[in-house]
Amino acid sequence: MRGGASWTSGPRPTSAVGTTATLPGWPYGYPLALGRWEVEPGVGVEWRSAEINRYHFGVSAADALPTRPLYRPDAGVSFEFGVAATYSFAERHSLQLTAGIESFGNEVADSPIVERSSRGKIGIGYLYRF
Repeated sequence: MRGGASWTSGPRPTSAVGTTATLPGWPYGYPLALGRWEVEPGVGVEWRSAEINRYHFGVSAADALPTRPLYRPDAGVSFEFGVAATYSFAERHSLQLTAGIESFGNEVADSPIVERSSRGKIGIGYLYRF
């Protein structure tokens, strides 16, 4: 059984916002060993500050149009569900495939620049264990 908490504090790398914002998350997964494969379904919750939501999903007065109204979201929560499958092909080398879905909270989903209330995620990665 795996659980954990992650906490990132400071400016986001993709953000032009100069002040800090915090993004705590609470992931939980349970790995299942299947020979050389490890499959880990998981769930998670992520809180986004008002600053992050406004930067990524808000519409400022300068950017507002009749078809895109002013929007200033508050802090909010998103939920994630997914699975990671890791194949160990050598003692220190593995390949990981991930897939999941993020369901946005109302603060994000209600934004006039967001078309859907959720998004899919897929990924592939190489892991080297030291």
